[in-house]
Amino acid sequence: MMLDLFNAIYNNSQEKVKVLVYNEESESNIKFIVPGLEKEDISIKVDEDILKVTGVNKKDSEIITPDFSRKFELLNKFNTGKITAQLKDGVLVIKLPLKEGVEGKQIEID
Repeated sequence: MMLDLFNAIYNNSQEKVKVLVYNEESESNIKFIVPGLEKEDISIKVDEDILKVTGVNKKDSEIITPDFSRKFELLNKFNTGKITAQLKDGVLVIKLPLKEGVEGKQIEID
């Protein structure tokens, strides 16, 4: 299994939004648990190999997701032109395909 290829470098929200990062053979995924938010409430941008995900809760509802902003350094490992995102049932999944030829390395323990 690949090592986690992300470095979370910034978190400016007071409340916590649950974020899961997991890896598959050809891509890594970031999953945000954001009940009550719609796609219009979320911004996803890549700039200079930094992925920024921001959510703003624009309505009052029983299900409250706090405003949040997260940045991830992509470490030049991903094909940023093929990043996709899907929001379904309060779960945002961002898929980051690995660049061709990027492989993990097994580290032996001394």
